[in-house]
Amino acid sequence: MLGIDISGWQKTISWKAIADADIEFGWIKATEGTDYVNSAYTKHRKAAKRLGIPAGAYHYARPDKDDGPIAEADWFLEAYTPLADELLPVLDLEVHGLPPKSMARWAKRWLQRVEKRIGQPPILYTYSSFWQSAVGNAAGFERYQLWLANYGENDGTVYPVRTVGSWPSIAVHQYTSKGRIAGWDDSVDLNRLKKGWTLDMLRLESEPEPGPGYGPPWRLLAKGEVVHEGRRLDAAFLAQVAEQAKAGGTVTVRGTPHDKPS
Repeated sequence: MLGIDISGWQKTISWKAIADADIEFGWIKATEGTDYVNSAYTKHRKAAKRLGIPAGAYHYARPDKDDGPIAEADWFLEAYTPLADELLPVLDLEVHGLPPKSMARWAKRWLQRVEKRIGQPPILYTYSSFWQSAVGNAAGFERYQLWLANYGENDGTVYPVRTVGSWPSIAVHQYTSKGRIAGWDDSVDLNRLKKGWTLDMLRLESEPEPGPGYGPPWRLLAKGEVVHEGRRLDAAFLAQVAEQAKAGGTVTVRGTPHDKPS
């Protein structure tokens, strides 16, 4: 089965063109670090669903920044609402910034945070040489299915690929960054579902209960003013709101409290 992944570089790509190219699944970049949300994510998510193409969201990790994996996981969870039968969310790990052991710990903490929220292990995306060098070919990630980039000559041909770390197999192989589909002028990333894997093995089985107050991401309305609209708001979350307001200005929060704030 052929798959695609898209980011902010493909904001206007047509999912009709994707479907016409016999692409059967995909992932869409939702967030990066703690300060970026792909403005086209929701549009692409709806378009894929409308055409019956199973799709999921991915977060582009920035371990080179100071916010840490928990803050990045929470940022992602604010932008991404888990829906049953969509593909599992993905941690995209390909940026240097920490020693190998620290990089492995960073990745595991993000994955565990998101797993706790959605009730299933997310998927981890990386590329072969990065995992082997930047993450020290770390073991112990087998519960998180592997989406591995390895291009060979990167000429659109699927070259043989070996797994990394202690993963027994590769679930999805990103085999080129120079794929082409009719109706889109630029190149795209293309993926193949590996033998022995099915899309059902990569799906979110059920929708988790609403989280502890995370709603859509922060939106800057004016200098010094932010707004957050949450479904449920607890004391810890309201404390986070207060921190955001310390620099001055005002904060507007809309939601339903379920834990009396102190």
